[in-house]
Amino acid sequence: TNNNKIGKMAPFRKGSWASSNRRSGQCPSYKRIPGTDFLCDSFYYAGTLTQNYFLTHFHSDHYGGITKKWNEGIIYCSLPT
Repeated sequence: TNNNKIGKMAPFRKGSWASSNRRSGQCPSYKRIPGTDFLCDSFYYAGTLTQNYFLTHFHSDHYGGITKKWNEGIIYCSLPT
């Protein structure tokens, strides 16, 4: 067997801060743009907080929460994204 772990992601820990916030629906403060109603890479928290979202770049850890049926607001991003 090949035990090479290069390129593999670490397992998601159930007790981690991110998983508990996601379950409670609480958006972390570092994902909020101060003085605006914009959220950055915060698609798991879509709903009542805003209709304005930034997608910084197209990696799964940033676009998570966007589905084919996304209808929670406007997603702003650069042309390459």
